[in-house]
Amino acid sequence: ADTAEGIVKPLHRVAYQAEQEAVEAERMAMQARAAANVHKKFDKREVILANEALTAKEQEAELNKLDDQIMEDEEKAFEAEAIAREKRAEANTSLARAKESESVATALSDIAAES
Repeated sequence: ADTAEGIVKPLHRVAYQAEQEAVEAERMAMQARAAANVHKKFDKREVILANEALTAKEQEAELNKLDDQIMEDEEKAFEAEAIAREKRAEANTSLARAKESESVATALSDIAAES
C-alpha cells in the first residue's frame, strides 16, 4: 500500500500542477480576448476626428495601425486560447493517469490484503 501511495501521490501532484497551468492559461486567454475586444470597440471615426490636422495619408496610417493592433490582439487571444486548451487537455490526461494508477494501486492493495 505504501508503494502504491508512493506512485499515486506524485501523479496527483503532476495532475494538480497541470490543472493549475491550465487555469492560468485560461485566465491569460480571457485577458487577451478582453484586450482584443477593447480595441475592436474603439471607434475609428474618433481617431479621424481627433486628428483632423493630419493629412489623409497620416489618418490612413493611424487607422492601419489600429487595424494591425486589433489583428495582433486577436491573434494573441487565439494563441492564448489554444494554449489554454492544450493545458486543459494535459491536465485531463494527468488526472486520468492518476486515477488509473490509483485504481491499480487499490487493486494491488486488495490482492495483497487477500494474501
